[in-house]
Amino acid sequence: MVRVVLSFLVLLILTRIMGRKEISQMNFFNFFSAITIGTLSGALVTDQTLSIGNGLIALLAWSILTIIIGIMTIKSKKTKQLIDREPIISLFHLNFIQAIFTN
Repeated sequence: MVRVVLSFLVLLILTRIMGRKEISQMNFFNFFSAITIGTLSGALVTDQTLSIGNGLIALLAWSILTIIIGIMTIKSKKTKQLIDREPIISLFHLNFIQAIFTN
């Protein structure tokens, strides 16, 4: 029960720090980060072999990285283009291939 309450409180605090967004406002990176944070929190609650300290460190570390990349996308046009770029769908031998890092 302690794990559930602690995980909930940490998620609530991290959500307030990182800012709430609706799914329609998220880019791929924000969506991926939200899924990862949820998975880490779920592991903290359900995996009794994972220490609470290590689970909290993982949650905090991932959240800090997400915040840093968010700041970098605001400050750097190149980082924003890399993170927020729309994927390009191309056709190769009648198979769809998604090229993410093409110009």
